[in-house]
Amino acid sequence: MSNALCMQLSQVRWHRTPAGKIQIETKEQLQKRGVKSPDHADALVLAFAPTAQEIRVKTVRGLYQR
Repeated sequence: MSNALCMQLSQVRWHRTPAGKIQIETKEQLQKRGVKSPDHADALVLAFAPTAQEIRVKTVRGLYQR
């Protein structure tokens, strides 16, 4: 794992919403704190994100919860 990726993953803050979901800090919030855009971290997350097709199939089958 690259140093840039490790640094970017460790700088992003999060909190729980009243509904109990995890809310990740926005890029605008990062920028206000002086943190550059986490391009490497974004790429990692997108590599493992489900596609729209996978979400549709799981939703139809009742396997996907929002």
